[in-house]
Amino acid sequence: MTAKIILFKENLNWELLKKYSCYISIVRQIKIEKYVDNKRKAIPLMTELLLRFYLITKMGIQNEKIDFCYNENGKPILLNLENFHFSISHSNSMICIVISDFPIGIDTELCRDVNLNVAKRFFTDEECKQILLNTNPSKLFFKIWTQKEAYIKLFGLSFLELLRPSKKIKKVHYRYLEFESYIISVASEKTISKLSVKNILLNKVLKIFEREAFINECM
Repeated sequence: MTAKIILFKENLNWELLKKYSCYISIVRQIKIEKYVDNKRKAIPLMTELLLRFYLITKMGIQNEKIDFCYNENGKPILLNLENFHFSISHSNSMICIVISDFPIGIDTELCRDVNLNVAKRFFTDEECKQILLNTNPSKLFFKIWTQKEAYIKLFGLSFLELLRPSKKIKKVHYRYLEFESYIISVASEKTISKLSVKNILLNKVLKIFEREAFINECM
């Protein structure tokens, strides 16, 4: 089984991006408008634009035909397209989207110094022991953290559900990679034999939507 990761890492300017909000779902637009901070507005807008960019350029789907729904934990699901699965994650200026024809989850985190007492709240005793004994405890912390988050996104859970003592943990396969100072984990119930990575630039994405606007004006 194969999967693709789309990476985006650029500083975003809300004043530049906001005119493109008309190309994303109404549900997402309403959610974005509730944010006060412009960075919090820009990240979810860019995330959906990035996913739509892929669907338009690689799947040949018209933007107006792309439709999403969300489960009770906010997991986005693409309607009317069979065997298309995706998961999204962002941290700081990094956005990651993993795409496959089977269920999949992804998480990314900027590797940084962390209070290791946090591990005691969310990790098993064995995981905490491994972190404390590791030569790079922060990196191992975020490797384990992103694996847990990727698992949650794979099954559309909440973090609290994962922490329940009665919760039976399913066996999954993980792929792990690093990009600059970021750690990325991908989770799937199937073995991922090939994982390709593509870094996308902002101008390339925006040009697609400018083209879409031109086509609509001519119709």
